[in-house]
Amino acid sequence: MSPQHAAGTELTVLDGTIEPLRAVAAPNVDPVIEQLRERLRSLDNTCLAGLQEGLTRMVVGDHSFSAEPGTEPIYDDSPDPNVRALVDIFNSMLQRSQEALGAYEQLRIRLADALGEQSCLPELTGRLHSLEENCLTDLDEGLQAVVDGDLTRSARPVTLPLTPAPDRRLGELGTSFNQMLARSRTALHSYDTMREDLRSALGDTSCLDELRAKLYSLHRHCLRDLDEGLEAVSSGTALTRAVGPVTTPLVGPTEEADIGELAEVFNRMLARTQSTLAHYDELRRRAYIGVAPTHHPGGPRP
Repeated sequence: MSPQHAAGTELTVLDGTIEPLRAVAAPNVDPVIEQLRERLRSLDNTCLAGLQEGLTRMVVGDHSFSAEPGTEPIYDDSPDPNVRALVDIFNSMLQRSQEALGAYEQLRIRLADALGEQSCLPELTGRLHSLEENCLTDLDEGLQAVVDGDLTRSARPVTLPLTPAPDRRLGELGTSFNQMLARSRTALHSYDTMREDLRSALGDTSCLDELRAKLYSLHRHCLRDLDEGLEAVSSGTALTRAVGPVTTPLVGPTEEADIGELAEVFNRMLARTQSTLAHYDELRRRAYIGVAPTHHPGGPRP
């Protein structure tokens, strides 16, 4: 008679008797397999998830997330060669993951040191463009304008310093930029102060070259002639030496242009000199009339 299995825990054997069903022993499970399963979960949840999170934050400029390797290798040996092969693959994969985490951590620290825990790279790039296009360009063009005699070209600081995110450090590049910007702003302030001083002294358009020429003319044609004429009058050797005003005043390029304090001082000095020349010539004329003898027509003049 064919054996029949009863439902539940009883079994009918060939002779018709019923015996309880014996429990079947579970097969032996290699403990390394369970260890491998746990380490794979740890690798995924700790190492790889941390690396993914860190790289994702790094893309948006966050350099503050530290990803640490938390998974340990498997050191236990298995009698099953297939399991041993899986363990070798896992340990190799873990080593590469840890090396990737180490490289990420080194890169994160370097970027945090250079650009700050919250990257200032976009702001730094914009500030550098602003510094070059506004501050440094204005300073360069302003200095060239001064060389050309134009003292009206102002240069004002436009670029603003970088500020760190709340509770974050700025980084070496941001700090260096702020120091460079501070020096640039000082240079702009010094240039503008110098330009205003020169403009007050020399006018909107520098009169320096013209002032130099007119001072030479005043000395050469007016003051020296006046000195020689007065000496001649004083010694009585000659009363016929006339001295005329040759030098002309300084004027601006337009009526609205400021000619500067030095030009105004020169023009006042020139006006006084011209007045002195007129007085000298009147003195000489009167002295000449007073001493000139009556002469016969055709005779020599004294």
